Amino acid sequence: MEECDDSQEEEEAAIKVSHSQNSPTLDTIQKQLTEINMKFNNVVPTVVLMVKEEMLKIFEVKIEKLEARLFDFEKENDSLKSQIKKHKKEIERKEDAAKQSVVDLEQTILLQGERINDFDQYSKRNNVVITGIKEDNKATKIAEKTAEIVVNILKDKMKDLQLNVNDMDISHRMGRKQVDYKRPIIVRFL
Repeated sequence: MEECDDSQEEEEAAIKVSHSQNSPTLDTIQKQLTEINMKFNNVVPTVVLMVKEEMLKIFEVKIEKLEARLFDFEKENDSLKSQIKKHKKEIERKEDAAKQSVVDLEQTILLQGERINDFDQYSKRNNVVITGIKEDNKATKIAEKTAEIVVNILKDKMKDLQLNVNDMDISHRMGRKQVDYKRPIIVRFL
């Protein structure tokens, strides 16, 4: 067993020697770490700068797209405002025209009313209303021959009057029939 122990010790010593020859010293490790740290310090700002520049490019592209959309919206908004102004002016013009038409129509209605009144007065110029003529009670179902009655009464009252039924356009009693009431007769002469 001693031989095993000796060979084991020799191996461990050989490993220590090989480690001491292969292993760097603390100073060497310190130098290597300093170099790595310097390289790292040089690389990190460069990488951060690259990432920053890349992000700026992305944001600039997005901002340009947003600005383009905003410009398009502003342009469309201006166009819509212009159309609204145009439509407002058109509506105001049509409203003014409609108001003027109403005024014109009101004037026409007044003139027509006056003309109708004049025509009505003119047409009544040939009318005569005769009152006090007794009604025939039998004439309820058959139309009363008011023209003949008027001609006969007028010829009796005015002997020189030459009048016949053909000189009249129309004649009829006015109003509704009532008990003990003599409705007047209106006659339109030609």
